[in-house]
This record gives sequence, structure tokens and C-alpha cells, in this order.
Amino acid sequence: MCSCGGWFATPRASKEALLGFFETLRNEVGSDVDITVVTPGLVGTRLTNEELLKEANALWVPRLSAVTCAKAIVSSSKRGDKYLIMPLWGEDSTTMEDIMS
Repeated sequence: MCSCGGWFATPRASKEALLGFFETLRNEVGSDVDITVVTPGLVGTRLTNEELLKEANALWVPRLSAVTCAKAIVSSSKRGDKYLIMPLWGEDSTTMEDIMS
């Protein structure tokens, strides 16, 4: 699990470091170990309730249910995907059903 912030050139070195670690690990272990890097957006938990999102001006950010997120992760891992980014920002035609198939 990595933060989406790892994909952006921002001053959040720890977020990029985790993504870089998994990329390096993938190169080091080769095909001996499958690694799926998961970078979810907001997952519906107590940490993403309406009040906290409103305070952070983040009500516009889509939230996934924990069940949907878990199913997508398991499906992606089974397929051997290298990455799972969810939701797929800017991919209007892609649904969670497409991701989990």
C-alpha cells in the first residue's frame, strides 16, 4: 500500500520513498516474488467521514467502500498486476467492475 502522493513530484519524500522501495524490490527479487503496488484514493472509514472531509475541503474526492477496495486489491493481485491505482483518475469510462474483472 502506497500513498497516491508517491506518484507526484511533491515535497513528500517518504511517500515517494515507499514507492521507490517497492520498485527497487521488484527489480531485486525479479520473478521470485510478485509485487502489486496499491495506491488507493480515499477509502470510506471513520477517518474519511463527512465532517473531516468538509474541514479539509475534500468532499469532492471520491471515496471507495472498504469492501470495494479489498475486492479490487485481491482481484488485482490474482491477476499479477504491477500496479493498482484506484479510482482511476481521469478514466471516466473505467468502473470498479472493469478493474475487478
